[in-house]
Order: sequence, then structure tokens, then C-alpha cells
Amino acid sequence: MPYAQGVNQNTYIKIEGDGGALDPAVAWIPLRLINNGLSQSVEELESDEMLPGRHMAESRSGVSSVTGDLEAELTYGTFDMLLEAAFHGAWQVKTRTATTVSVAAADDSFNDSASGFVTAGFAVGDVIKVSGFATAANNGQFKVASVAAGKITVTDLAGAAVTLVDELAGASVTIATGGTLKTGSTRRRFAVLKHNEDIGRWLIYRGCEVGTVAIDCPLQGKIGVTFSLIGKKEEAYVFDGVTESIAAPTTSVMMTTFEGSLLEGGTGLNHATALSLTLENGMEAIYRLFSRDAYDIKLGRINVSGSLSAYIEDSRLKDKYLGETKTPLVVSLTDGDNSYEISMTQAKLTTSAEEGSGDDPIIQSYDYRAFNDPAVSTEITITRIPAP
Repeated sequence: MPYAQGVNQNTYIKIEGDGGALDPAVAWIPLRLINNGLSQSVEELESDEMLPGRHMAESRSGVSSVTGDLEAELTYGTFDMLLEAAFHGAWQVKTRTATTVSVAAADDSFNDSASGFVTAGFAVGDVIKVSGFATAANNGQFKVASVAAGKITVTDLAGAAVTLVDELAGASVTIATGGTLKTGSTRRRFAVLKHNEDIGRWLIYRGCEVGTVAIDCPLQGKIGVTFSLIGKKEEAYVFDGVTESIAAPTTSVMMTTFEGSLLEGGTGLNHATALSLTLENGMEAIYRLFSRDAYDIKLGRINVSGSLSAYIEDSRLKDKYLGETKTPLVVSLTDGDNSYEISMTQAKLTTSAEEGSGDDPIIQSYDYRAFNDPAVSTEITITRIPAP
């Protein structure tokens, strides 16, 4: 008789509509996981009644809850919907397509005679992808150094000078960002579908929200991401292969810590040995009388925290810890082609420890917490940077 094995378990998600409705015209999105720990548990209520012979009275079922972790290796584009739900924000993509854009090599700029750059929302620090120019050097990825209505000056992604070539306007040129995500208060609920292919079982978890997302960057390893979900109900499901469909999975490769970078205070922290970050939303199921199922899921405060460790080359981190000085942390995670840039502009080191003896290097370790930056209205920002 066949039995369920992890290698034959697949997971899919779909956004829920009003009242938990699922639109069959919207395809289920496959998730590339290493573990799906989502399940429903039911509390047991034990009786305190005293029976003759020391026997125990029958217990009853109490409240039910749906919780669990979706664990994965971080791959570009696979989990953008869940990241959006965890941040309670929305990916903001800025785009300008026009025939009025020219190039000036003298100041490394793109110039719009229709003055549409500010209206399109471009800002300093944006990573933009430019296409449509006849000259190859004018197309590709750049970082915005300054913005005016009719002019954007740029550098390369590392902040160094670029070599543009003068080109007149006329061609249809597109300047766009990959998308930026900030924290917010927009709630999204998903249905999560678990399919055990070997035994033909389908389970659905309804009303799921992302309570926590954690990203782990170990030394010489795979970058992991964990989404902790909280939902309302688990049910058996019948998948209709006629009216329902499943989208194709992403094909990007996993990200590792052999590539990427970490900046602290605008300077490379090139001696770091580990980094982790967690965004918690303080979410918890709440209940009402005469029902076992959750009434709702409350949304708490944004809490961004993490840890970092590094070899000791100087006192820059210790000085900021002792002085309670907030500092920007920017980490770039990449698969060699596509990247996520994660920025926390108001990070504060909150605990400190050092460990090492004998011939071993001494490792400094810090916990940190990231606070809201009024200038950008977020504790943490993720920027998508697709392959050039």
C-alpha cells in the first residue's frame, strides 16, 4: 500500500477573496519548499469531575488552530507574494516609457523633455533597468544618484561612475524598477493547498496569514527563508482539474552566502560571519463563545530584529553598541543574476558578546533591532533587482 512521503508533497497558495472565496480562474501558485509544517491542532479539555474508583471523565475538544512554518531555500521571485503578506505592504514598481528621453554622457544622465521622472515616482537609490536605446551602453541596470522632473543622474550598482553615450530622444525607452516593498497594514489572506501525490490526498488551510518571516544567512551556506503562518481551518479538498489550474513554478536557483554583500554605516562589513533577520507582526488567533474555530486573527506591532556576527578587525561595531548609535544595515542577497537588497536604515545593536579561545579567531556577536525611519516610513525595505 502506498504511503505519504515528503518528496511527493507539493504546496500551492492562492489569495482569498471576500469571505474566503477562491476564484477558479486564478491559478494556484506553487511554492518550492523544503518543509511544510502547516497543520491544525485541537485543544483537549480534560474534565475535573471526581468519579468513583479514581476514573477520569470523558474529555472534550476545545478550540482549533491552524499554525505552522513553510521552510525554503531563498529563490528569486518564488515567495514575493508571501513577502508582501509578511510586510503587510505592496510591491511598488515605478515605470516611465516615453519617446522623449535622451542621454547625456557629460553628467551620466537620462533626460526627459516631458519632465515625467518625478511623476513616475523615481527616487535616489532606486535600481533602474533601462531598455530601448540604440546604443547598448545606455541600456542595462543603474542606480539613481539624483532625480529631477526632467533629469536622472546614475551610477553603477556599486555607486561608481558609468560610461554612457550621448543619444537623442526618439526611440521608445522604458525605465523601470524591479519593485520595492515596505512595511504597512494591508492584510492578505491565503488558502494553502497541500497535495500528497503518492496517496492522492488534498488538504486546504483557509484564512492563512503570514505572522512572521525569517531570513537566515549562515557562513558558507544556503540562504534560508521561513514563513510562519496562522490560519483558521483545515479541510479536505477536492481539486477540480477542469476548472482549476496550477501555474508553472519559478526556475531561479537558490541564493547562497558565497555571493552578495553586507554594508554597515555605508561601508562594507567584509568580515561578517553570519546574519539573520526576522519580521514579526504580533499576530494571534482570537476566539468567541460557542465556536471552536478562530473568530479572527489580530494584528500587532511591527517588530524587526536579528543578529549578526563578525571577526574583530576594529571597534566600529562595539563603539556603536556602547554609544547606542543607530546605523544603516544593507544586505544584498543574490543568485548571481537576480538579487534582493534589504535595507534597515535605523538599526540599533542591542546586545553584545565575544567568543573565541586558543588558536581560534574571536567572533563578535550582536543582536539588533530595526526601528521605523520617518524619512522612508518603514523599518525595513526590500528591493527586487532582476537580472540585467
